[in-house]
Amino acid sequence: MTTDLNQNESEFAVCGGWCEGPNNRCMLIGGSKHLTRGCFDPVDATKPKHPCTWNCGKNLHSSMCSAIEGATENKEEWLCITCRDQTRDNNNDNNKKKKKKTRTTGTRKRKPADNLFEKEHVWTNDEMFAIMPDLIVGYCKVRAYGDADADIETSRPTFCRWETLQAVKKGISFFHPEKDTDWNIRNKTGNPTRSVVVRNLMKKVNDHEIAGNGATSKERGPFVEDEFEQTIHMLEANNNFEERLFSSSIFRTQYNLGGRVDDISKQKCVNIIPNKDVAHSNISIITRLPWSKNVKTKKQAPWQILIGASHPCYCVLIGLAVWLEYMIIYGRDAESEFVYAFRGSNDEDAIKRKASSIMERVLKDPAFVTVLDELKGTHSMRKFATDMAKKMGIVKDWIDHRFRWLSKRMQDNYASTTIPSVDGQVAAALCKDGPIHYHLKEYSGINDEWVCDIVCPNITRKFGKQVGKVLGRALLWSVFDTEQTNVVPNFMVDRIKEEYKKVTTEEKQLADGENPVAKVPLYVSGDSNGNLILEPMIVGVDEEENIENETDNERMERLSN
Repeated sequence: MTTDLNQNESEFAVCGGWCEGPNNRCMLIGGSKHLTRGCFDPVDATKPKHPCTWNCGKNLHSSMCSAIEGATENKEEWLCITCRDQTRDNNNDNNKKKKKKTRTTGTRKRKPADNLFEKEHVWTNDEMFAIMPDLIVGYCKVRAYGDADADIETSRPTFCRWETLQAVKKGISFFHPEKDTDWNIRNKTGNPTRSVVVRNLMKKVNDHEIAGNGATSKERGPFVEDEFEQTIHMLEANNNFEERLFSSSIFRTQYNLGGRVDDISKQKCVNIIPNKDVAHSNISIITRLPWSKNVKTKKQAPWQILIGASHPCYCVLIGLAVWLEYMIIYGRDAESEFVYAFRGSNDEDAIKRKASSIMERVLKDPAFVTVLDELKGTHSMRKFATDMAKKMGIVKDWIDHRFRWLSKRMQDNYASTTIPSVDGQVAAALCKDGPIHYHLKEYSGINDEWVCDIVCPNITRKFGKQVGKVLGRALLWSVFDTEQTNVVPNFMVDRIKEEYKKVTTEEKQLADGENPVAKVPLYVSGDSNGNLILEPMIVGVDEEENIENETDNERMERLSN
């Protein structure tokens, strides 16, 4: 910008360098090219009279900065006549640019009656009674075929899927005064969505989809094992430590509990507690998801067990241990009640969006290899967990119990929703290579007190010693594991290893670098009363018995002896 006040020109060029934001927001949103002398300090032309009232806050008096909706000042008070006129011109130009182009192909023909279906419309009973089946059919044809007069015999429904029309149909039916009454074609009374013409349309759209002539499905398919493990590895390779620990933990928990990502984003810290069965409190912890979409009553949010898995990608304890210790160290829990308080967020929707965006980034990464050619997303985790449980021979009712599926069967009104043996055996089935217990080796020279005080002091302080023991041993194993140690933040690894070097008791007889924690197979079963049986198979572990890599048949044979 020219600073000579005696020059003949009446305008100064705007210097784009004054806006140092990442997007140079002030200059890129239609700012005027020139500002008059009246906008600047009469002594120094390089200084504007007023700072930008928009995001950057720099001393740039661009007309568009003061004109954007959301500025805190009276916009035109800060503009000279020329700037004000330029602002108006810019606003007009921007409004013209924002106008959408008319679609030249695939344009849907809508009838005036379609306006009745706007979301903001408040329906009266008289309007509901006036809805005829033909009106619903016409609207659904517009949604599916793009034309209210389409011939369903010859046209193809390529604009939307059957599920979309089903949601429309259910929405109208739910609020209709006569929703429980079939449509009477003679008297024109009853629920219009329960008419023959509506059912025929729905059936025809479904038939086209089955034949492959319908709209492209956007349904997310399940992961397979290779895709799931690849996803966890890519999440753990994130250079951003907080994103790495947050995402790898939240998706392990989603898999283990068979929940939606929005269910897990609402998981609260107060709902992570020691196992109420004291016989199992040293092996596992319990949690619950009372804000799940399917939870309508208190009994539908039972306490559920979390146990370790031999395969690190499937171990919920590893994910929780590293994330919680990191989260508390950095004070993310100070103003948030949620387990996955990314950057201290107390907004469950923001947590969900963050998890979804990280997952989307991984799935769109060119390095991600798709095994099954289906769309993938956060819901793929839940479907994968269901498939894994089925492959392990778990019956449907047990899966429904663990995953809290919504059911309308009469027995669900009376049956207990907390059956520990069922919940525990499904949790064990989800542990690839088998469920395990993180066990301190006999000659490690340390005990659970040391783990709570040194490895996870923050988890212990917030959740208590019992939770600290279970998660602390999982964290300690991760620190000394040759692969998983790369996931744990360096400052945590260095501190814990340095503290372990200081242990000089006679009981410490492990070789340098040897992991002081062993993964012991866990026998999971139940008795006739529904009680859960968890039994760590510790015999022989400290004598260097190699059981971590045994096959399923070898493990079952050993447990039966």
